[in-house]
Amino acid sequence: MRHWNQLCIGLLLAVLALLNGWPPGLAQPTVTLQQQVDAYAAQGRGSQGVAALLITPEGSETAFAGETGNPAHPAPSADTLFEIGSITKVFTALLLANQVNQGAVALDTTVEALVPGTASGHSISLQALASHTAGLPRLPVPRALWGILYPANPYRGSRTAELYRALGAAAPSEPGICQYSNLGPALLGQLLANAAGDTYENLVQTQVLTPLGLTDTYLDLPPAAKERLAQGHRENALPTANWQFDAYAPAGALKSTLTDMGRFLTAAMAADWPPLALSLQIPDTDCQPNVGLGWIFTALGDAPMVMHNGRTGGYYAFLGWLPEAGRGLVLLTNTSDDLGDRIATALLAGEPLPTRDFPLGSLLVMAVLGGMLLFQSWQLARPPRSRDRLKQVQTAAETVLLLALSYQLGPWHWLPVTLWWSLLALVVGLLLRRLRQRPAGPPAESAPRRSRTRYLSLASTLLVLGWAILCLR
Repeated sequence: MRHWNQLCIGLLLAVLALLNGWPPGLAQPTVTLQQQVDAYAAQGRGSQGVAALLITPEGSETAFAGETGNPAHPAPSADTLFEIGSITKVFTALLLANQVNQGAVALDTTVEALVPGTASGHSISLQALASHTAGLPRLPVPRALWGILYPANPYRGSRTAELYRALGAAAPSEPGICQYSNLGPALLGQLLANAAGDTYENLVQTQVLTPLGLTDTYLDLPPAAKERLAQGHRENALPTANWQFDAYAPAGALKSTLTDMGRFLTAAMAADWPPLALSLQIPDTDCQPNVGLGWIFTALGDAPMVMHNGRTGGYYAFLGWLPEAGRGLVLLTNTSDDLGDRIATALLAGEPLPTRDFPLGSLLVMAVLGGMLLFQSWQLARPPRSRDRLKQVQTAAETVLLLALSYQLGPWHWLPVTLWWSLLALVVGLLLRRLRQRPAGPPAESAPRRSRTRYLSLASTLLVLGWAILCLR
């Protein structure tokens, strides 16, 4: 009987605890950073490596999950290298802040003062290039078109002279207009390097990375460091090659580790290095969000937040903190994830991860491409109507292009990529069958084609084939 009384008392206390909250002195159960990172890595298909660092007033916590896709180092760690993309712009802005403190330039130094004859429309200051208030486009039109045609490596082959030409050809908005630009920070880094008579890589290394103690952050990876680089993946979970930024290196070419980015986050939160202190002065502009020297000043809910993110063809990175709460986060992953900002801010705020919606847009694109691909396959399946091999090659080239686009744009994080390989095998089989078939019936009498028309047809076919090869790289 006594045991029944004890049991009833225990049940009563349990019910009271559920109704009134947890008893004093007992912490409510919380989801750890590791559990959240595990859940994030599990959202993707295939290889997705994640490394995260959370700083709070109580201390710091790290978490790793998934796979790097690098056979030499399959599990992500604090020393795994990731592309950090546009976070590079912060380091370019710090290079400007350091040179301002040294007296080499001023924030209001104009572009034309450093390279006479390059400014366009109105005077553009170095500060405007760093804060995206120069009114410059995101990219010059030729580079933007090249990025559409060659999405696997959109900045490859760019040269500094291209940046100067783009500035001269641009028609900037009035000074102070907020417009995010990759052209501006790229030009800023190259201008500072040119004025110092040095390369951007060497200048940012000696004036920013080394003073901050970032010994494992690089523009171009040395051979020993390449063994620790995580394999990049597209948003649809397929592996992709690393981008070559060339002249646009100051806007997005840096690669780093969780160790170095954690050290940088700690220094930024403390603002104990003079160039960092200068870069963290909130500018007096009407921009939303407000951008200073590299840093983006925004809000997470009602709390002020300082941050910058980065996204390349195969990686996503985030570095930011809540000054009032004393919470900071570094998130590095080897998947170019458009949900990255929402994931990062949820981790920073200690909130549940957002759900990943079904990619209806990608499926719509796939449906259109699939319909066009079915039509092309039907064309290949029909007996040829003429002996004109060029027409057959044109049909095959168009089909290969559609396959390449579906490979790039398909939602393979939801659909099995074996579907694409099956389509490829089907098209190859139809093409071989088509080449073995003879035209149905005698060849039709037709007037001789003009050689110019045939040359144009051949040129267009080669362009389509070249585009398909670029898309598949």
